[in-house]
Amino acid sequence: GSMLRMGELVRLWVAQGFVKAVCATEDMDDVAERYIKELVSCSFMQPIETASGTRFRIHNVVHDLLDKVAKNCFRIENAPFKQKKFSLKKKANMNARSRREEVWGGHIPRDVQHLFVQNYDGDLITEEILGLENLRTLIIYVVQEDSPVEEKIIDSICKRLLELRVLAVAFSREHDPIKQANKFPVPESISQLKHLSYLAFRTSSSWTVILPKTELNHIQVLDFGDGKIFEFISAGLINLRHIFCSSIMKFPNIGRLTSLQTISKVCVRNERGCDVKQLRNLNKLRGSLEISG
Repeated sequence: GSMLRMGELVRLWVAQGFVKAVCATEDMDDVAERYIKELVSCSFMQPIETASGTRFRIHNVVHDLLDKVAKNCFRIENAPFKQKKFSLKKKANMNARSRREEVWGGHIPRDVQHLFVQNYDGDLITEEILGLENLRTLIIYVVQEDSPVEEKIIDSICKRLLELRVLAVAFSREHDPIKQANKFPVPESISQLKHLSYLAFRTSSSWTVILPKTELNHIQVLDFGDGKIFEFISAGLINLRHIFCSSIMKFPNIGRLTSLQTISKVCVRNERGCDVKQLRNLNKLRGSLEISG
């Protein structure tokens, strides 16, 4: 069956608005974890201990049932960009055998809300995906070396797919697909995604993350994988709850992020807005935090 990570599943559920708190003081992540425990108690999910932590398995029978119910979900298992072809596998109204074997070329249904794409392909995004006005989730699982992410494509996604709650792109560990002197400029148009809560550009490269100087108070999760961030400008991220990266060398005014729960490593220095006093108001932090300076 499918294997899921609790933390990632929790954050996706919260970003999509699937989690409802009973009272204002409840933390949404805690509520989502209770949901998972209830599913485990009903045997819908099975916990599996692995070397990297607990995973949850969904049995094939339950997965097939979800396929029939979730008619607004779509999965594209396309070949790497260099092969210039892709196969579409419809998730609704198919059994497990047909999902593996039946492939067809065609168009994505216009009413799809949640889309998974195996390999990044700028042409596929331009010709098919940008027309999905109801899309709430776009996950691109792999970016290959021969298909660098184009800034204009990310800009078009931000301008056209205005209902997005989740935008996630996972870069290959073998290369740095963004070719601009190790800089990752998030386009100004990201501010048009008024519902976006979960933004992930996962890489193992070292970047200088450049966020636009606009209000991004809707974003709760930023995930840069194993990337090392040299400088992080946090203007407008007042509801940010989770930051994932290997380290942040410079994070001015981190003390303003009073909702922050997850950050692995920060560097403090004797500069205005970067001193250790910035950490005193981060009362919701969980897990471990390494402080260097």
